[in-house]
Amino acid sequence: MLAHRPSFAVLVVVILAVGIAANTALFSVVNAVILRPLPYEDPQRLVTVWEKGARWDEGFEARAHFPFLRENNEVFEAVGGWCRCFFYVDGIDRPQEVHGCEVTANLFSLLGVSPALGRGFLPEDERLESPHVVILSDAFWRDHLGESPDVLGKNLAFTVRMPSATGEKVLKRENYTIVGVMPAGFSFPSTRSMPLWTPLILSEGAGGRQPMLIFPVARLKKGVTQERADADLGVLAGRLRQIAPKAKVEAGQVGVTRLLDQMVEGHRRLPCCCSGRRASCC
Repeated sequence: MLAHRPSFAVLVVVILAVGIAANTALFSVVNAVILRPLPYEDPQRLVTVWEKGARWDEGFEARAHFPFLRENNEVFEAVGGWCRCFFYVDGIDRPQEVHGCEVTANLFSLLGVSPALGRGFLPEDERLESPHVVILSDAFWRDHLGESPDVLGKNLAFTVRMPSATGEKVLKRENYTIVGVMPAGFSFPSTRSMPLWTPLILSEGAGGRQPMLIFPVARLKKGVTQERADADLGVLAGRLRQIAPKAKVEAGQVGVTRLLDQMVEGHRRLPCCCSGRRASCC
């Protein structure tokens, strides 16, 4: 029958091909973010801290208040943070603008992942006066630097936007020294490819180059439930409000979400990088 009706046969093949491709793509996403555990150490204890009812510069996600969360909580083994950034990278085979990620020095160790080449970030890398350093993804290293084994210590020229005395943004060219390369397949903060990471500077006045919003990631202490963490953060938010009158974070407006749940929600809301919790950052 198909031989006698070739146009019908072609239509059937096309429909089957589209259906199979769609189901394969859907399963790939589900398998990557739901069925397969996150490729981090003890991932069930990894959580993100979210806030409601506070302006972006008044809660724990503000650059000025993030250290308070990191240093005063009683439910986390460690607290790290990240925010997205943009660079125009020169000194490679194809100069281009890339999406990067600023991370606290402890974020990679918090996740339980070490660079495959070189070192991770050090606490002193978070200081405003420290030399600029960068860690590359395996893909960026292979695609733009030819898998060179002597890449450590070399510089990449980044063009970034800096504030001027008048408040206007100006372009500034800065050299970043390569100190590490992450393992193949590693990508954070999402399952999408991330080409490079730089230290998140927490010093006062460091937020002029990039948005001040920081997304906290934490590892729960063993035996600590999400409910207890929510309660602890509510008390901590009250303390923050007492010492920082401008902060409007109130008890009951902060909590934790499993990192896996946030990443799954991010796939449900593909245009948004913030899991729908704070629309202003999307």
